[in-house]
Amino acid sequence: MIVRPAWCKDAIPTLKGWKHPTRREILQSRSFTQAEIDEWMAANGGAPAPAPAPEPVVEENSDDLKSMNKDELEEWAREHLDLELDKRKTKKALIAEIEENRNG
Repeated sequence: MIVRPAWCKDAIPTLKGWKHPTRREILQSRSFTQAEIDEWMAANGGAPAPAPAPEPVVEENSDDLKSMNKDELEEWAREHLDLELDKRKTKKALIAEIEENRNG
């Protein structure tokens, strides 16, 4: 049985971890199975979580990434690849990391 973090009494389990109930923010990264989530929801008075919708396929080419600044690259990687970038790296290195994680 999974246990909610004590510091966030409203957190909801998702496949990616504990999520804030009103924002899309992941509060604590963890991997849960759908069965664990369903069991937790049933034990805590909630309905089983619906199966996650497939992520939309977004085609971006390198030229589009090159036109973004570091903040935009970070936001895009977080939203589309669930990837956290280190903005201390060069823009070229960030783009390479995005392409590496997109293709593999």
